[in-house]
Order: sequence, then structure tokens, then C-alpha cells
Amino acid sequence: MTKTKANGAPVLPDKAQLLNAAELLARLFTPTTRPSTRTLIRWRQSRKIPFVQIGRRIWYQEDKVRQAIERKNLVRAV
Repeated sequence: MTKTKANGAPVLPDKAQLLNAAELLARLFTPTTRPSTRTLIRWRQSRKIPFVQIGRRIWYQEDKVRQAIERKNLVRAV
């Protein structure tokens, strides 16, 4: 269920917590075990990992993506 404010608008995560694809991959994986950006896009499109879309931009929350990766056994994150 999506959290909403009193006026019905969705509550968005703090911008400081949001990462783009390159930042997310750099934080979660070592250079030798890092999947490609295309793989991350496939995971997003198949709803295997959570994301936030603001306008045309896609953002990720590191802790939620890490949990999803571990829960779904996609790969072993560091």
C-alpha cells in the first residue's frame, strides 16, 4: 500500500536516499561482480526490484533493492 499525505498526494522518499542506476550498481556490487545496467533495467521491468519514477527519471532506494535481491536470490550483493 502506498503512503499518502492528508491531501491524498503520495509520500515520496527523501531525494538523498534515491540513487540512479550507476550509483546503485556501484554501491551494491564490486566491479568484478557488477551486473550490467541493462540487467538492472530488466529486473525493474519484470518488477523484481523496487523503484521510484519521478517524471521520466527512475530512482532506486539502496536498502529496498538490496532486500529484494537477497529475498529473490537474483545475485549475491556485497
